[in-house]
Amino acid sequence: MFNIDISKLSYDVNEDESIILEDGDGPFLVVIRNACKRLDVVSFVDDIIKEVVDSRTNIRKEDPGHMSQMGWSAGSRSSGILDWVRNVRRQKTSIAQHCEMNYRASSAFAVLWSLSRTLLPEFVLDDLKEFMLEIGNGMRMDGNGMMKCDSKGRGQYMITIQGVDYVFSGAMAELAPPAGVVAENYCRYIHKEKQPHEWAISLTTSRTFDSAYASEQAGGHFYVASHGVRVQAKENTLISWRPKDWHGTSLLLVDPMNKNKEYHQRGLSFVTSSRLPSAIEAHKAGLLSDAQLESVATAPEEVESNEES
Repeated sequence: MFNIDISKLSYDVNEDESIILEDGDGPFLVVIRNACKRLDVVSFVDDIIKEVVDSRTNIRKEDPGHMSQMGWSAGSRSSGILDWVRNVRRQKTSIAQHCEMNYRASSAFAVLWSLSRTLLPEFVLDDLKEFMLEIGNGMRMDGNGMMKCDSKGRGQYMITIQGVDYVFSGAMAELAPPAGVVAENYCRYIHKEKQPHEWAISLTTSRTFDSAYASEQAGGHFYVASHGVRVQAKENTLISWRPKDWHGTSLLLVDPMNKNKEYHQRGLSFVTSSRLPSAIEAHKAGLLSDAQLESVATAPEEVESNEES
């Protein structure tokens, strides 16, 4: 464990600052504060993240906090097969509840994608759009087939505000990219990743901390270490970065093992396994046997970290 030497930072993005940072090769970081003007929509997404964290397995048990996958998966390394993530923590829960959670989580990611398409610069969006065209534009996070996704990536999703359901469909309902993660109080050491698209996207949906400390002291800040940049954590912040750059999140001033957390930081991200495109290609080519499909239903999923050290 190390303390950060603030004097060594090349840039410190304060908690009220929106910015695009560039190096000699072009942009490498986008930060947008107060991303969603409807805080009730942010709360809707945050509530779903909490539900997923409470009901789905943690894929990074070696790290502080909790992270769960959502969407389509390439399956385990031993039997790489395209399927919806199978990460239910309590198997005895009714199938209907699992299906509802898949739908609600996919709706939360659809909100993130809508926000991203509205706010993020074209160089980020073009990268994600190119990736989705390569794998097939209809390959979206569709609640495991519940959202009637068409070949243009449009389907149907729902958000609930103050007990009222709002259904989006058709041209207004472009579904999210096929895979992502949700997290609570999650942090990871400095690392880099291989993903099938250049840019990743995250939204911090909530952040609370002990008022005896300043926000800067509460931790949970995002670092692009390759460029000496810190992004101070704040709720309702949209960030896009390049996974190939060295990056990580600092420890939070919370007990990650305390399930009755008074303080928390939650969010969701578009991140994709480097193995997913080949699994999609094999699925489309009809290379998956019935026996392989059956093995996915019974085998726990292995999640790759994609890290380079």
